[in-house]
Amino acid sequence: INAEYGGTPESFNFISTCFYLTHRALQLAYVAPFDKYRRLMKSLMETQRLVQDMGVSSFSADVGVRERFETQFVEQLEVKTHLLHPDTIGQVLLFYCSSANWLSHISINHDSVVVTDIKCPLVVPENPSVSLAMIPNYFVSAACQFLINIRYFAEASLENFVSENLDHMVTFLVLFCNPTWVPNPHTRAELVEALTVFIPNERSQSSVSTTNRESVLCSNSMARDRLGSAMIKLFVDIEHTAQFEHKFQYRFHIFELLQYIWPQQNFDVSKISQEVRTREEDTTVLFTRFVKLLLNDANFLLDEALHNLEEIKKLQLEQEDTETWNSLGENARQSKLRSLADLKRMCTSHNILSYETVNCLRYMTARSEGMSEETHKSVTYAFVTPLLVDTMVTMLNYYLKELVGSNQSKYRVRNLEEVKFHPGKLLQAIVQIYINLMEEEAFVAAIPRDGRSYHSKLFEETAGKLRKLYVPEEIVSDLLKVSQLAERAVTSQEDEEALTDRAPNHFLDPILGTLMSEPVLLPSSNVIVDRPVIAKHLLSDPIDPFNRQPLNMSDVVPQDELRDEINVWKIKQLEDIYRERDSEGD
Repeated sequence: INAEYGGTPESFNFISTCFYLTHRALQLAYVAPFDKYRRLMKSLMETQRLVQDMGVSSFSADVGVRERFETQFVEQLEVKTHLLHPDTIGQVLLFYCSSANWLSHISINHDSVVVTDIKCPLVVPENPSVSLAMIPNYFVSAACQFLINIRYFAEASLENFVSENLDHMVTFLVLFCNPTWVPNPHTRAELVEALTVFIPNERSQSSVSTTNRESVLCSNSMARDRLGSAMIKLFVDIEHTAQFEHKFQYRFHIFELLQYIWPQQNFDVSKISQEVRTREEDTTVLFTRFVKLLLNDANFLLDEALHNLEEIKKLQLEQEDTETWNSLGENARQSKLRSLADLKRMCTSHNILSYETVNCLRYMTARSEGMSEETHKSVTYAFVTPLLVDTMVTMLNYYLKELVGSNQSKYRVRNLEEVKFHPGKLLQAIVQIYINLMEEEAFVAAIPRDGRSYHSKLFEETAGKLRKLYVPEEIVSDLLKVSQLAERAVTSQEDEEALTDRAPNHFLDPILGTLMSEPVLLPSSNVIVDRPVIAKHLLSDPIDPFNRQPLNMSDVVPQDELRDEINVWKIKQLEDIYRERDSEGD
């Protein structure tokens, strides 16, 4: 390090030299070869599928395929013997856990680069020690990759490892998820993926228990205090720092961890949402930004998934028309088949990610068994705040209509499982979100306000679909209650529209043309707007929409006199509206 800045390299003692050389050697000669092993396993599986398709007799006759299979099999065994020997795994895992403990202490020790008591409890300062800048990035990356690979190829060795040593690793992984410790979101995403080795994997076919690892994670004080907030922060940070295709891959692992910790009261869920109610219109509130991005992701992924399904259906129908298909040239048919394969690949990814995103909305809006009423209210309020409620309802109504309405046949491709499209499962998750939020007046009022997708029969059609799926009648009944509440809200909406039609211009918001409920003055442009409208605008664009000057919600000036004038006017107008309706009824 000194040499890079024109200084003279210092002499390091033998132990330090061996320590750094060991890390580098493991990265190059042990962790990196796992990539080769993954490629070998993939090639071997492809050859095995080819052999199965050929049959025993054809395989015996085809010398080239037989030799390729034997070569790949022998090479795979050689690499496996090198990488996955239990003693080697145990020694490397112990080394990485010990290094993790040392790194955790080094990062918080501002007085010296020497850690005098490696067993002392960690008291985390606001900023890490400057000595952390001297640690190579591959220390972190190689440890993460090692854990991830061991989880896939030697999970029993990980599960049976000493809990105390794994606890050091969890502390390190959670601590370094802090952006002040590791500013690079890509490295933090690796840390998150490494943390997923401590929880069950629903997609894994492994029979190895995760009891020991789960116990380590749940009992770790650093994880209890910081893990949830770290996941939310990373989810937001990667929006503008990660490449588009990487963004969803990173968030997938975040979803895995969030789904595991969210129902458990010993994690920091209450801390995540505590700012929402006290700073409801502050667009910098982390959880509000998280919910906005979550809704954006759900909308994008569902739209892409349904579009891909529609295109796949068209190509499959072309194939079924054998006369037209055979009349195409060979190149044309091959081109269409390649397009079909690409569509299936993209569609599979979008279907998996869209369900995980919608499922996150489902469990975050539900009240889990260990969650307090106060925490539940704070969390759900973030979803129904005036900033976001219309966005959320519009999305839910649209995809509910697509899944149960006349368009659903467009998405019925030949093999739904091949592209991981489970419409019944997705439908139930969306329905559960409606039920979770049915007690929130703002949410219910927004349902009929959506003029694009909502209609009076939407929930009845959905109830019929749910009964065909043998969904419990209790869920169907709750959904029909949502329908009744939404229909009652239609009257209130009609009243609001009537008031808007009668209102003088200075009572109307200049952006949306709606009757203002909380007028505020924008100081730089001197324009009066409705507070919920400008707050929603600033969530995506923090400038005054009338003169493009920087603007925060803390800058706006409440117009109390105008608000009171509007409220008095509304009461009188509503009395007139009700009187007119009564006379029409007579």
